[in-house]
This record gives sequence, C-alpha cells and structure tokens, in this order.
Amino acid sequence: MLKKLLEIALANRGTVVLAVAGTLALALMVALNLPVDAVPDITNVQVIVNAKTGGLDPQQVEKSVTYFVETEMAGLPAVKEVRSLSRFGLSQTVVIFHDDTNIYWARQQIAEKIIKASASVPAGVVLEMAPITTGLGEVFMYAVVPKPGSALAKKSEKERLVYLRTIQHFVIRPYLKSNIAGVAEVDSLGGYERQVHIESYPLKMEQFGVTFNQISETLKSLGDNYGGGYIEKNKQQFIVSTYAGLNLDQIQELPLRMNWTGSPIRLKQVARIGAYHAQRIGAATYNGEETVLGTVLMLSGQNSREVALQAEEALKHAPLRRC
Repeated sequence: MLKKLLEIALANRGTVVLAVAGTLALALMVALNLPVDAVPDITNVQVIVNAKTGGLDPQQVEKSVTYFVETEMAGLPAVKEVRSLSRFGLSQTVVIFHDDTNIYWARQQIAEKIIKASASVPAGVVLEMAPITTGLGEVFMYAVVPKPGSALAKKSEKERLVYLRTIQHFVIRPYLKSNIAGVAEVDSLGGYERQVHIESYPLKMEQFGVTFNQISETLKSLGDNYGGGYIEKNKQQFIVSTYAGLNLDQIQELPLRMNWTGSPIRLKQVARIGAYHAQRIGAATYNGEETVLGTVLMLSGQNSREVALQAEEALKHAPLRRC
C-alpha cells in the first residue's frame, strides 16, 4: 500500500507539490487568524452593576444602595451567585450566571431589574452596568503627554493635567471607540476632570435674601436646550430654539430674584464661580511624571491580538495624539 502511494506521488510530482503548497498556505492563513492570548480567558458569565454614591460612607452605601440592588438581582433566572462590594462612594454588585447563559440575554434581565432597584436607592444615585469585558480585557494602554517644548508643557502641572484629561475624554476616547472593532470601553486614568464650581457665601445670601433652593432651581436647567416651534414669514420657516451653551461670564450673570428696587440679584453677588476640577483618589504616571493614561478594554470573546493591533494603528491617526 505504501509502495503504491509512493509510486502515485512520484508519477504526479506537480500535483503533490501544489497540494502541499496549498496546505501550507491554508495552515498559515488559519494560524494568523487564531485568537492569541497569553492567558486563556476563563472568566464566568457575569454582569457588574456599579453605582456612584457620592459622599456616602461604606455603611450607608451598604444599607441604602447595595442591599436593594443585591436583593433585586437574587431572583433572576439562571443566576448562580450574587456578591457585592460597598466602598466609600461606590456600590458594586456582581451577578454570576451559569456558563451556558448568553451574556446579552443576561444583561437584558439585569437592565429590567435595574429599573426596579432605582426606585429604592437615594435620589441622585444612578445604577449602570459595566462594559461587556473581563479582567483580562485590558489589551492596550497608552499615555497622553504634552509635546516637548509646546505651550502646554510649560503650563503648571494642574493646568496641564486638566487639559490632558479633557482631550482624552472628549477627543481621543470617542475616536478610538468609533474606529476600533471589538472594543467594549476606553478607560481613562489620571489627570483632573474639569468642573465648574459654584461656592456660595452664606452671609451675602442672607444679606440679599437668597436661599439655597433659589440657587439650585436657577442652576437645575442650566445646559438644557429647548425648542419653541417655528415662525413663518415671507414664505420662509424660521426655527425658534434656545442654546444653553453658557460660559463662566454668562453663568455669573444669572438672575436669582428681584430686590425691592426691581433690580435683579445675580449669582455672582452671592457666590464665587470658577473652572476647577473634581476631587480624585489616586493618579497615573508615565516615565516618572504624572500624566493621563488610556486603557482599551476588549469586548468579551474577541481576538486580543487583533484589537491591540487596531488600537495601535488607530492611535497613529488619532487627532491630537501628541498634545
């Protein structure tokens, strides 16, 4: 049998060479598309529900947020285990399903329960699901740094970190999410998140007869846009709308109430308004200097090698990749 096979192979050398070459080409093509991971992802099917709880201490977070979330999630079908974590300013509930559960079906069940649990938690606490990724989903990390010798590099450290965090959040992060397939989220670390702070003066508020509720009501709709229909004139249609993109100077001029002379009492008379940053816990460094880091989180089940290569290529063309 072996002798017959050798005779056929020798008699059809060209066909055999082409078959071997085709087999090698197919094997190489398949090898290049194999999912390559340093460590196989054996994470179970899980959905994480997070809630930022502001200044609540861990005991209050457990009693007023985590307890209600965990109770709602415990009755879901196909749930294997529910565990939670309560920390300062954070409530986290991990719902683990059986291994044969579809992750998107599981998230749909969680989304329905989040609506019910939201009615029981304190006002202002928002429940949200974490991205569809795992602990091994961090496939690419990059640093946002100022260009050497640029005007940004010469600014103070706090101004530089505020600017870099803003660029990362509003420019680089959306660009990567829309140009890379298989990305669940792009996380931001370090820097300072830009905020507008309004610090009231109690004595001046008492002097002008202004209450905290009046300030709160004035600021509640700040930034909202409204439509006012349209006006027809000379066979033309003009759309009526309001644009709420206010700057700091315009915010300071917001009227709170009228005084006895009929003049408006403005926000700047009872409060100090300025551009600051949010409080933070921790920082990120690159080459010994504090900066902003970005982490690409891979969608669960994707090819980490392909996602990392796409992220590297996308960063080369990202706007303001070197600030």
